[in-house]
Amino acid sequence: MKGAFELGLVFLFGMMFVILGMSFSNVILVHQQARFKAESVLNIIEHQNRYDADVQVLLDQSPVTCIVCTVTITYDALTTNRYTINVAYPIEIPLLNFFHTSEITLISRPMSRS
Repeated sequence: MKGAFELGLVFLFGMMFVILGMSFSNVILVHQQARFKAESVLNIIEHQNRYDADVQVLLDQSPVTCIVCTVTITYDALTTNRYTINVAYPIEIPLLNFFHTSEITLISRPMSRS
């Protein structure tokens, strides 16, 4: 009887750590997808040396996908002539009741206006 009780406790706490580990690996996976999406957007914009409707079509056709990510692109024309790419993505660990939105920010090199 004592062995069954100990085995039950081991399974109970063991499964909790397995589920927690799966949640952490999901967080790592979503972070890597968001980082890859941000770097892809930055590379396309820098390669085209602009951001307009044609570049947006290239971004939409890009094979790099992140379903849960939200991408925003802003341009600072007054001071630096640089694009800022923000990619927001959720961090969720349901076992700990932790829900948060994180953000990756990348800044392009200065764009020439020729």
